[in-house]
Amino acid sequence: MNPYIEKTRALEFLISEAPVTLSRDTFTLLPSQGVLVAGTVLSRVTASGKYQILAPAGSGGAEVARAILSVGVLDVAADQTITAIDCHAEVLLSLITFPAGITAPQTVTATANLAARFIKLRIPA
Repeated sequence: MNPYIEKTRALEFLISEAPVTLSRDTFTLLPSQGVLVAGTVLSRVTASGKYQILAPAGSGGAEVARAILSVGVLDVAADQTITAIDCHAEVLLSLITFPAGITAPQTVTATANLAARFIKLRIPA
């Protein structure tokens, strides 16, 4: 990774959100997810209730897009608390990070999963 390329800033992807803190919540991120930038699409593992990078070909909840990471995080070997947008928001599609290798149909499904949580992905005019 080129260290001179600026990464997405915290909440830079956010166009609008519900009042106060309705759109945001804190979650536990599974360890060893790698370095994640703000705007990374997350899923929740049903068995543990913890969040991870969306795994479109996964199972057990890992395949369902549920939230968008608010602030970038470092790769750590232990659970960490994160803040994410999990409902009632509009975000810029161009600043959202889907997992590497995601297919077009999987992107459509992930977008629909987020829309079901009232997170709308917008393309700027």
